[in-house]
Amino acid sequence: MITSGRKKKLLDRLKDKTYRDAFVASHIFNGIAFQIKTIREHKPFTQTELANLTGMKQERISVLENPNNSSVTINTLQRIASAFDVGLMIRFVPYSELVKWDISLSSDSLQVASYPEDTYFKEELTTELDVDIIAQANRPKANILYLQECREEHLMENIIPKELREPSKRNESPTYLSPQTKQSQIYAGNGREL
Repeated sequence: MITSGRKKKLLDRLKDKTYRDAFVASHIFNGIAFQIKTIREHKPFTQTELANLTGMKQERISVLENPNNSSVTINTLQRIASAFDVGLMIRFVPYSELVKWDISLSSDSLQVASYPEDTYFKEELTTELDVDIIAQANRPKANILYLQECREEHLMENIIPKELREPSKRNESPTYLSPQTKQSQIYAGNGREL
């Protein structure tokens, strides 16, 4: 647990722009490295097993788990997330959120439930949760419902193959495609790169 003295020192250091930039970089690279290792060991996977699941070499997994590594791409993180069967969220946050996360950091906080283990999908949404979702969506600064609709539309148009969206062809078994193959097919048609 963080002491009030350490928190005060951290807040004081964050007044310096250079320190803030270093603090963010540290959370990106150290946080990713420690989280990959923590989740991998919890599964439990060896580095070789994770490498096989991601189509990478064991040496690359070792580098990704090194907190001094600063060469990780979003594509690589997507491959790791797919192997762990977890989501990946990359977003900008206020410093206060980063500090709160830092203060509560523990090995337990680095654990992530995979889709089959995620209790959210095993329980029905309660009325209270539905009200909370609607309240968040009605915030004046960010229309979350609109964002969700756009995201669903993007998924339907760009990720789910057209033949699977058409009811007459849903009975066919889809061929498994790796996330990289899906991405290359998505972006090959319109010339955009990831």
